[in-house]
Amino acid sequence: GIGIGIGTDSEPVQPEVRTRRRWTAWAVGFAVLGAATIAVAAYPQRTLSTANADFHVGCTGRACDGQDPQTTLCGVEPQTLFEQVTSQGAGLQVRYNPLCKAVWARTWNSRLDETLTIEDENASQTVHISRAGDLDQFVYTPLLGLSDDNGHSLRVCLKDQLSSVADCYPVKTPPG
Repeated sequence: GIGIGIGTDSEPVQPEVRTRRRWTAWAVGFAVLGAATIAVAAYPQRTLSTANADFHVGCTGRACDGQDPQTTLCGVEPQTLFEQVTSQGAGLQVRYNPLCKAVWARTWNSRLDETLTIEDENASQTVHISRAGDLDQFVYTPLLGLSDDNGHSLRVCLKDQLSSVADCYPVKTPPG
């Protein structure tokens, strides 16, 4: 049979031929690895960093009111201003993107018929958890746009509509 290090049945491969084949295989492997490393190093790295001058969000301030954090790209690299496990065992966060000047709340491990609300002194945004499919993922409010860069006082609530139990928390945005 023919294979690595084996000749025909009647003709064994000499040890120096076997060694030469191994060195050739190693050299080819290292050459491919080296070429791949050079190609990756030479390729310009692009990330969606908010520090990147080419990165633009879809809205700013009050123009974000009611919009989706994901489709506006406000959900890219947000700051978490607040995180809590509620008395009912749900996770709760308030997220903020300084490029958007907007906040939103999100929850997980929540239950059906709960309502998540985030509000400031001027407006509020709410989402109602009404589908079983929502229980396996983050559920988040639409964006609440902020009017300026000054620190804002917010309130986030997760309320069980059946029992009227509400977990509410004050949250401050950082001054701009």
